[in-house]
Amino acid sequence: MFESPSAQILHRVNVQTKLIEAFFGCTPWEFKRRQHQAWLKRPVAKFIGAIGKQFEQLKDGHFTMSDKAYVEIDVSGLREDRNHENALLFRSLYVISDHRGEGVAAEAIKRVTETSDATGCSIMAVCRPYELEDLPAGIEERRKFWIEDRSYITLEENFEEEQNRMAARFERAGFKKVSIPESLFEDSRCTDYCFIYLPENSPSRFREQMEERLVA
Repeated sequence: MFESPSAQILHRVNVQTKLIEAFFGCTPWEFKRRQHQAWLKRPVAKFIGAIGKQFEQLKDGHFTMSDKAYVEIDVSGLREDRNHENALLFRSLYVISDHRGEGVAAEAIKRVTETSDATGCSIMAVCRPYELEDLPAGIEERRKFWIEDRSYITLEENFEEEQNRMAARFERAGFKKVSIPESLFEDSRCTDYCFIYLPENSPSRFREQMEERLVA
């Protein structure tokens, strides 16, 4: 007997519904609701909800600090059906040249760590100095550039000096050096410059796993 594609899809939905009801004692819609509520209690979800109070959000994961600095927290790939999301990557911090030397970077990092302490979400960072290519002068154009058009240029001049400066800044903020597999890096110069901020209230099992990777 031939089944139309619509009938096949409907059959699969019915099977999935019955399986969910059998295993979890609720409808798929109730299961999704419970899943979402559980997600909201996880460290990463709490962090995502709270970090917007520290910066002005331009787009998911993209923020500005009074247009003196721009921050990106990597929220790509997060899914509510995972139960192991305990850390986020501090992907990028860029201070506008006119405001360098004013403590802007330190303040931005402090706001991130304060949110980490408040939510239990650990923060990872990699020291890879870069410059932005063709950064616009106007604020609105610069904001658009930050969330849509930017392209990085790895800083080659004084790379090691700038990398060490970044590392010192993270260490002063309470980050600790952590060992990460070299295969994960495009630039081998960054393998010894990986850091993690582990708040005291991070999930104990995750904290134990990360502490085993800390570099003395």
